[in-house]
Amino acid sequence: MPISFPHDINKAADYLRKAVPMMVQHQIPPTPENYALWYNYVAAGNQALNQQLMETIKDHGTCPRSDSQKLMQQFVLEDALTADPELYRQVNSVVSQFEDLVQETSSGTRNYSKSLEDSIKTLTGTGAQSDELKQIKTSLTDNTEAIFALTQSFQAHINSSQKEIENLKAELKTQYQKAMTDPLTQIFNRLAFDEEIEELIRTKSASFCLIMFDIDHFKQFNDQYGHTLGDTVLIGVAKTTQQTIAPIDSAHFSRYGGEEFAVLLPDCKLENATTAAETIRTRLEKLGVKNKSGNSTSNITASFGVAQHNSGELLRDLIDRADDALYLAKANGRNQVHAA
Repeated sequence: MPISFPHDINKAADYLRKAVPMMVQHQIPPTPENYALWYNYVAAGNQALNQQLMETIKDHGTCPRSDSQKLMQQFVLEDALTADPELYRQVNSVVSQFEDLVQETSSGTRNYSKSLEDSIKTLTGTGAQSDELKQIKTSLTDNTEAIFALTQSFQAHINSSQKEIENLKAELKTQYQKAMTDPLTQIFNRLAFDEEIEELIRTKSASFCLIMFDIDHFKQFNDQYGHTLGDTVLIGVAKTTQQTIAPIDSAHFSRYGGEEFAVLLPDCKLENATTAAETIRTRLEKLGVKNKSGNSTSNITASFGVAQHNSGELLRDLIDRADDALYLAKANGRNQVHAA
């Protein structure tokens, strides 16, 4: 069961107030990975993690950094983020909330310390010397010094953790990008496509178009020359298409599956999308590739289906219409564009 984090800032603050004292009790540095683990502990979000944390505390009296990193990798980064991009945003949100809350806490503590210091100066300036007043002065002085020491210690921990927070954010971003990227062609994958098109429909964006295209006779490349040339063809098609649509604002290009690709064009009419598909088709028609084994081909073509999203249309219906147009292009001889 992967770790989950609430987005609500008040809930995050409540968990912060519960987690930090426990971390102090067990001498746990307030690093991002430690906070993420203890945040989940107080939220009771993962019993397996909680059990391992307690066993580690029992064995060592604390949770060494190496153990924290292993637990973070096991319960957060390794499986969950690559499987669920939404979790990336949740974890990143919590890290940002933690950073903001810590800064707010540090600022408040410093303000309180300054207020105490000013009060001592005011009392000292009165010249009063009664025993009761002396006790108040002594108490305020002792408490102010304690608050200052706590503030400085806490701030020192935060300063040392700042770089780790930045590193964790960078790691989360890397994991998210990996989860959304096709490893062969290095363009967006089906998961990224699904998220993008669902977002366009959910937010009721202005009219957008979907281009679906499929490399013609792709199986022949693999059968005749082997999969290495097939992979080279896929990479070449992806690179050429990427370069072709680069001037189009907000165009989203992904490998839909196998030898099939998809292009999403926000704020685009059917006529313009059809023109864009035709431009991609003609450039692919001129493409030639050669793999490391010396095998080459210049016989690369693709068939295209184009559809414009209708207001209120379901996602599945839009994709089906683009697919139908694509199959019509194939049935009519391939290497052509058809609009739904």
